[in-house]
Amino acid sequence: MSQTDTQSLSKYLKERGVIFHQPQVNLFSDSEEAPERLKNAAQAWDTNEKGIRAIIEHRMSEIRKELLLEAVPEEVVVLRQSLADLASLFDDFKKASIEHKKRADKQQQSQEEAVEVEVVEPTDEDKSSL
Repeated sequence: MSQTDTQSLSKYLKERGVIFHQPQVNLFSDSEEAPERLKNAAQAWDTNEKGIRAIIEHRMSEIRKELLLEAVPEEVVVLRQSLADLASLFDDFKKASIEHKKRADKQQQSQEEAVEVEVVEPTDEDKSSL
């Protein structure tokens, strides 16, 4: 696709109200907000996996129905891509959950190492004074 084609497509989409927003924070980055958002995504998946699955699978079912019964040939590619994108949400949630657990374990381990106390055996003098 040439630069002119890209500009034309961009103009066409903007005229129709299609605006692409960049994500505010990459969940997997080391920015200030990322750990909190990663935690929120992971907790949502860990506590509501069935509900999230139900919503995504319902939407996928609707797209499949449209793809099979109503779609004109020009829409097929877009609908198939939509299905692939929705399916990838499952992987994204799983990745967020796994990454959050890794980071939480690492943080807990470093805190435990910082608080670790040295155990000293009592000496003979200490034992005799008891």
